[in-house]
Amino acid sequence: MQTGCKHIKSFKPIVKATLIIILFTGITRALGFAYRIYLVNVIDAESLGIYQIALSVFTVLVTITSSGVPVTVSRTSAKYRAVNDYKSANGAVMSAAAFMFVLACVFSILILIFKNLFSFVFTEQRCLPIFLSLIPAFIASSIYSAFRGGLWGQKAFVAYSVTELLEEIILILFGIILTLSVDSVFEKTLSAAAAISISYCVAAVIAVIIYIRRGGKFSKFNNQLKPLLTNSAPVTGARLMSAILTSVIALILPLQLTMYGLTKSQALAEFGIVTGMTLPLLFLPGAIVGSLALVLVPEISHHNELKNQAELKKRIEGALNFAVAVSLIIIPAFVACGKELCTFLYKNEKSGEYLQAFAFMMLPMSLNNIASSVLNSLGKEYKALRNYCIGAITLVLCIFILPQFIGVYALLVGYILNLLITAALNIICINKHIKISFKFLLNTVILLVIAAPVIFFGYNLQSIFNLLKAPTFVSIAVMLVCMASIVLVSVIFKILDFSMIFKKRESK
Repeated sequence: MQTGCKHIKSFKPIVKATLIIILFTGITRALGFAYRIYLVNVIDAESLGIYQIALSVFTVLVTITSSGVPVTVSRTSAKYRAVNDYKSANGAVMSAAAFMFVLACVFSILILIFKNLFSFVFTEQRCLPIFLSLIPAFIASSIYSAFRGGLWGQKAFVAYSVTELLEEIILILFGIILTLSVDSVFEKTLSAAAAISISYCVAAVIAVIIYIRRGGKFSKFNNQLKPLLTNSAPVTGARLMSAILTSVIALILPLQLTMYGLTKSQALAEFGIVTGMTLPLLFLPGAIVGSLALVLVPEISHHNELKNQAELKKRIEGALNFAVAVSLIIIPAFVACGKELCTFLYKNEKSGEYLQAFAFMMLPMSLNNIASSVLNSLGKEYKALRNYCIGAITLVLCIFILPQFIGVYALLVGYILNLLITAALNIICINKHIKISFKFLLNTVILLVIAAPVIFFGYNLQSIFNLLKAPTFVSIAVMLVCMASIVLVSVIFKILDFSMIFKKRESK
């Protein structure tokens, strides 16, 4: 990357906004992760699997009504604010909130009327009451997503992130209070779901208040609804496919596992370990890379509209390099100490074995996170959807074919193949629109070569400490050494360039 004055001026706002979002996202995810550890210790692995199945179907409903709303509302609102048409900007937010609220209410009424039909959807009957307790969250999410989109359109990244942080804090407080007030494991699982509904409802009210305090108003909306629905359709479609895929996995994989030797209880427990313990850790880089993607969306859209190819190329290549570095900073630490980390966090060694085996999944996942966001920003949403569907087919095939050979590992293998295929197709599509240098591939090779001895050193050092029965903080120290080694290499080879953060603005 260049490090001159013009480059620094160009990137400093992006870096500042990204760091703000990373900070808030990091705090939010850390709190959420701590709460998940708490849940793992108050409900067993089988109940966690049931909880995840109910959540997966709930996610499909939220995706239908709300998933494409924040992105579309933010773009529309920002467009009107650019020409000081605040009335239309507020109207876009109100129209989205009103329509999605009505749609969510209609869906909720139908679900309650025909709730017995859902008993045939779930492979485990205990999922139904948990799912029904999430209905208030489903309705509240329609309002919540619209007003958060309005804050995003204002580029109010702090306010946008604060609402998410407050939602997580409310979830944790009520989750702990409710689960401690009951005795049975099922009641605790039901209470955890009820806490989600409470957090969504309160967060929706907070989002409205913050939006109004920042100058937003309840405006009438005229001719706003149709363009909002049209523009959000491809984004909603892509996320709906993802949510449906998650639900299919949650419903089919436990059945497949029972067909090949596991009891129903064992299958649910294995599913709960992978989805409730291992995958959240594997998704960790997504929180960091996603923060950059959030800031890049309006930036890339802006430069694409101006046909500024040089700026587009610079931002896309920088984002891909960032994704590579972030994932490969974390991977060696997880491979070396994954078992010890999960034993400490969950008191479950098996989740650590899964973490070590599939830590490299984080690399294609991070690249795909950036690549899909870039495609959406370039107006290639339907290509992103097509690429996702191609990769998803591979995942579904793995779920149906591989459990008989490798059990629950079929899910992790499927995710890796899915992400590799989707990321490759997305990057090829980007290159057709903007000719990129593919230097990120060279950087990937460099970091992978360095990662090999770092993993070897870290893994063997941890093995020695295990023989000595060293305390937990020693494992943390080994992980930090592994991460620091990759960070150092990333800076030396300028894969990560911190000059844009610390260098003072120079005069022309």
